[in-house]
Amino acid sequence: MKKVFLIRHAKAENLKEGLSDFSRSLIREGMKESQDIAKKIKDEVSDNMILISSPAHRALETAHIFAEKLNYPAAKILLKDSVYAESSPESFMTILGEIEDTYDAVMLFGHNPGISEFASLLMTEKDFQFDIPKSGILEFDFSQNSWKEIEKHTGLLRRVDYPKKYRNRFKESLNVKISQAFSELLNRINTDSSKNIQQSVEKHAAKIAKKFTKDLRRKTHEKSADQ
Repeated sequence: MKKVFLIRHAKAENLKEGLSDFSRSLIREGMKESQDIAKKIKDEVSDNMILISSPAHRALETAHIFAEKLNYPAAKILLKDSVYAESSPESFMTILGEIEDTYDAVMLFGHNPGISEFASLLMTEKDFQFDIPKSGILEFDFSQNSWKEIEKHTGLLRRVDYPKKYRNRFKESLNVKISQAFSELLNRINTDSSKNIQQSVEKHAAKIAKKFTKDLRRKTHEKSADQ
């Protein structure tokens, strides 16, 4: 069995005069998000794995962050020009076919739209469409024992992770807890009145959770900038 991880590079600086697209580097937020995702999968990846990256700065920097968290030697990251220059599903399939069968898994670090289009090509569901967010990761399992045998629409999607996914989970969980706390407090005062304004309680709880999460994220970024 073979395993493929598709990873889109983290957030990078905007294109500006005097800076080529190839040379764009990660911003602090992008570094932090890719570190968080790498930590989440650290204990679930195979030691018998190869990392392959686009040579563009933002993709290679993302690959280096994952390599550090996964205890993978950065010097062994394989660079493929076609991941940046072509970035097509066909070029990705060619790369897979060239991997030595001694490896059980591969992590591919690339760019949109190519890496998202490749994900659609691998999925068993032929109408699958997913725009991989920055620092996002998709994990596929294949029953084939050789990389050369992997064909389109034969990948079993095992994982879809990306930074915003976890922020939304936290916000939703906080929203529920705030709503429950308000409801329990009002129920102690008057059950009927509490039921009548339950919708309003849920609405305001959602606003509080959203504002709190936004403020917490801002303070976290400010703290990281000071370090």
